[in-house]
Amino acid sequence: MTKRSFSFFLLLGGGFLDYFGIGLVFPLFSKIAFDSSLAFLDPGTSDAMRGLWMGLLIALTPIVQFFASPFLGSLSDRIGRRPIILAAACLATLSYGVAALGILQSSLVLLLLYRALFGVCAATVNVAQAAVIDLSGEEGKASSLSYFNMALGLGFMMGPFLGGRLADPALISWFSLITPFVFSAAISAVNCWLLFWKLKETRKGEKEKPLGGLQQLFSAFVYRPLRGYFLAFFLFFFGWDFFMEFAPVFLMKRFALNTAQIGNFYAYVGFAYALLAGFAARPIVKRFAPKVVLYFTMVAGGICLLVGLLIRSPVAFLWYLPALCFCLALYYPASAAFVSDSSSENRQGEVLGMFGSIQALALVLSPLFTGAFIGRFPAFPLLMGGLFMLFGAGVFAVQSASDQKGDAEEAG
Repeated sequence: MTKRSFSFFLLLGGGFLDYFGIGLVFPLFSKIAFDSSLAFLDPGTSDAMRGLWMGLLIALTPIVQFFASPFLGSLSDRIGRRPIILAAACLATLSYGVAALGILQSSLVLLLLYRALFGVCAATVNVAQAAVIDLSGEEGKASSLSYFNMALGLGFMMGPFLGGRLADPALISWFSLITPFVFSAAISAVNCWLLFWKLKETRKGEKEKPLGGLQQLFSAFVYRPLRGYFLAFFLFFFGWDFFMEFAPVFLMKRFALNTAQIGNFYAYVGFAYALLAGFAARPIVKRFAPKVVLYFTMVAGGICLLVGLLIRSPVAFLWYLPALCFCLALYYPASAAFVSDSSSENRQGEVLGMFGSIQALALVLSPLFTGAFIGRFPAFPLLMGGLFMLFGAGVFAVQSASDQKGDAEEAG
């Protein structure tokens, strides 16, 4: 195996662990927030307030990610991808230790600190994407991004699956809420060692000077070639993230699932996504233009979520989910390839960082502004998620039509 190939597999492994950590908490935070027998919140706390706390725990990571993504992406264009990725892996190990201490002491403050630290780690996913593009070249970009997204899906599958299992004392008597974080810290430490030992720098050529201050932070909203598309992506991300973040509450209320079963749900979604991204979606994103793939998947994804409102059986819900996963398996590599194609070679990290901040902003706003509603209206994630995804498809279509009109006028 060449050094280039080994670096590619290390990047896939890093992406896997990033999304493992993101998915890990989904079955755990619902229990922390809504189980009145635990000491994190007063037993008399209302469902609305519990939903608000759960929203805050979920939102803090993307809040930090929103601020960090453009900066770290731009910094990686200047100093290289390797030091950013390596530092984030070390910080992830530390953050899991903080989480374990927070569980041990039933401290929401320490759990919030953990979420803030992990937000910095999550902000480097787009740096890893830029490194994958560095290694792949123009022709192999879409295919490599499909493999990268397959790794993310596998991580998202294993995170909640193991999170639910490792926190279940019925499986092994000494398992508890702290066990998933101790396990994650251990594998994260191994990842640090592998990255330090084997990951090679992928960034070649002239280094760009990063933007500074507020210009960099809000660059996604003023970057002319993509700002309309970024709005469409934000709306789509908002809809999907809103569903996935609060799916545990929906599953608990409608289907009476427990923590382990919710972990199985996320594992099933992650497995379906990874399988479809690696095998079914990859030939499609290689053959068709990203813009065509994006419009189809944004419309189909929104419709799929709304259809979920009609399902009353947990078995039927499982049969329905692969259609939704297929839309996402097409959407993520196509959107990353579209953003990459719209920027110069020397600004890949910066522009993909903007893209990451858009995703993070969607993750921030959905739990902060709607978390209190979830305890009262458990089906709310499917309804609002589907509508926002369709709204994003509409904005994408309008922006695309505007660009085509402008190109025609220039040609004429």
